[in-house]
Amino acid sequence: MGFLRDYVSSLGGKVILVGDFNGNFEDIKHYFPSLKLASDQMKTCTLTPPFKFFFSQDIDHIFTRGFNLGGSGSLEGYSDHRLIWADLN
Repeated sequence: MGFLRDYVSSLGGKVILVGDFNGNFEDIKHYFPSLKLASDQMKTCTLTPPFKFFFSQDIDHIFTRGFNLGGSGSLEGYSDHRLIWADLN
């Protein structure tokens, strides 16, 4: 996370950072103070039975800088996590 923090800090202009961060937003937001959360703390993990009934966390995130958010959401797909998306302008 330290590498990502430093790398993102060194970038100018628009940024999109997406991934499975293995941490909820509250635990990792301090790494990316210049970025906005576009994925709205959606619960993305896990869809695997029986865990999905008692383990649901926001560990997949979309962070942005320099974009306007038109909307965001999630879908179920062929993954143990929900698939997240964001409409960026």
